[in-house]
Amino acid sequence: MGLRNDIGIELAKLSLQDGMENLGLIYPDSDSKNLKISLRSIKDQPGGNCQEIANYFDGGGHYNAAGFYIDSKLFKKWLG
Repeated sequence: MGLRNDIGIELAKLSLQDGMENLGLIYPDSDSKNLKISLRSIKDQPGGNCQEIANYFDGGGHYNAAGFYIDSKLFKKWLG
């Protein structure tokens, strides 16, 4: 599939191992005004509805792989 997909799935696995949500979030280290956020989750594991999150931000995809664009300033505020 691709590096973005592989990294997202590995992050979701690590998240589950730590007792957190079945979700991996990938974003670019970029100074662009808008960032492409990719979400991945592991099929046949509880939780991890990537599509629901992406739809909230006017993005798209399906249950285990979705994405959206977000203003980089807002996203960086989330990161702290």
